[in-house]
Amino acid sequence: MKVGIKHVEKKTGMVFKKTHHGVELSVDFNDEERAIIEERKLQKDVILERGYPSDVDAEKHEDRGIGKILLTAATKGADANHFHLTISKLMRGPDTFWFETPIEAKNVSVWRTGSDATR
Repeated sequence: MKVGIKHVEKKTGMVFKKTHHGVELSVDFNDEERAIIEERKLQKDVILERGYPSDVDAEKHEDRGIGKILLTAATKGADANHFHLTISKLMRGPDTFWFETPIEAKNVSVWRTGSDATR
């Protein structure tokens, strides 16, 4: 297994540009690890519980209709409707989570595991 962590930035907005600071996590699983994940059905296991990233409007996300939810699941996977980090997300490729400030992005302790996750 090879793990990579990279800090990235992106700007959103047409007139009022806002900079989001992200942490991109990538994991390269070898064939043996992939076989164990498949055999034990670990794909849906949550590694890290996370709230809404800074580039998502929480209110709009909550008010999406069933059609949008189903379309997201069909095109991006069943775990794409939440922001928790799962093994299947890491198997598909790099996962980037966006923060409002670079301090939050650098402070990985902001990410909490378990049911006490907030954000």
